[in-house]
Amino acid sequence: MEKAIEEASEPYAEILNLLESVPGVGKIVSTTFLATVGNPERFPDGRHVASYLGLVPSQYDSGEKERPGKITKEGSSECRSMLVEAAHQASRKSSPLHRLFCRHLVRHGYRKAVVTIASHLARLLYAIWTQEKPFDATRWKADCTPAEKVNKVKRYKLVSSRK
Repeated sequence: MEKAIEEASEPYAEILNLLESVPGVGKIVSTTFLATVGNPERFPDGRHVASYLGLVPSQYDSGEKERPGKITKEGSSECRSMLVEAAHQASRKSSPLHRLFCRHLVRHGYRKAVVTIASHLARLLYAIWTQEKPFDATRWKADCTPAEKVNKVKRYKLVSSRK
């Protein structure tokens, strides 16, 4: 089975290598994303890709009130679950996406933070694919100081210990 997958993905080797430059994204995740999205030109931007994969919150509108709900879970459940698995890597301190993960962790908890990172990964993979540039970790780490990470993690521990 692995040989068949490698042979089928051989024409897309360059694109897959670019997608695999993102931390947490390996051969299986990149191949699944590539197969699910197909042609990136049919999407105007990364938000539409995240929406296509069901990684955006639903909206409840009643009169003047707008309330966000749970994610829509539309589209490919396989690709969505692969992106969520890849998003778990952001919880590691060595990950360039750790700062973003901590920000959502403090506000919404672990599970919602992972799903939010999965949505960001979908948009990031789309941008890498369309721009044909590898992931640049310095861009994600440049504005993050170690003290800021520690404070956010401590704050999360304080919030979680109250429950």
